[in-house]
Amino acid sequence: MNTKKLIYIIGLLFVNAFVLQANTIPFDFDKGLIIIEVSVDGKEMEFVFDTGSSDIILHQKNIDASMEFASLDGSMKAGEKTIENLNVGNIDKNNIDITTMDLSEVRSYLNRDIQGMLGSHIFSPSVIYINYITKELKLDSPEVYVDSYQHKVSYHTEYGTPICNIQVNGTSYAVLLDTGASTHFFDPSLGIEDDTRDGVSVTTVAGEQTSEAINVKVSALGSKENIEFQAYSKSFDAMNELLDEEMIMGILSISQISANSEVVFDTTHGIMYFN
Repeated sequence: MNTKKLIYIIGLLFVNAFVLQANTIPFDFDKGLIIIEVSVDGKEMEFVFDTGSSDIILHQKNIDASMEFASLDGSMKAGEKTIENLNVGNIDKNNIDITTMDLSEVRSYLNRDIQGMLGSHIFSPSVIYINYITKELKLDSPEVYVDSYQHKVSYHTEYGTPICNIQVNGTSYAVLLDTGASTHFFDPSLGIEDDTRDGVSVTTVAGEQTSEAINVKVSALGSKENIEFQAYSKSFDAMNELLDEEMIMGILSISQISANSEVVFDTTHGIMYFN
């Protein structure tokens, strides 16, 4: 069996597209997740826009598993498929290989006919503006200036997903920057249990689990200092055992970081801007 590494989280849990002009994609914001319209082989479908996904994923039951993916809950089985055409906004790609996976848990959580997940790499290189107020994704060229944002954090890309470093108690930890997470998750070793909030049921593609409320004091997230995140605990041991690179210790929900306003990913220079 081929092994393919995919960092894939739903937090309730290279196909390059050169964008030469502004491209606006409306979205629906549902339970902390971004839902966009994608056309696959001429059929309109709803996809979750997920920077925490390193691939294009199409929902399919009873898959002929040929790959193994790394997720929060360990390895997961998935299949492969070639589609003739994928269209989103003014991005149009032909004859591309995608991944197939059973997304029943996500569909049930959202109570929607979700047919796939779309990672941000398909929009690279570009600047991706995510406006949670107007509910729009805007793609523009990397030369667009973003001086109006108060804070920025540098990130690098592993397996097609953006990863940045945070400082907790003087130590640096790697975390995912994830539009596919509706709340923050951290390894329990980084936080203090919060007795004022109840635990929650967390849904991933693997099913539901209980997660305890914790508070994590971050001394620095890029240029923003002294942040206390209300988050939920989740062990990353199973995922890290499958990864060859750095240890992941948390997931930062982009919608929570931006306070439901606007956040910008400069995929060319590896910088996220936010207020």
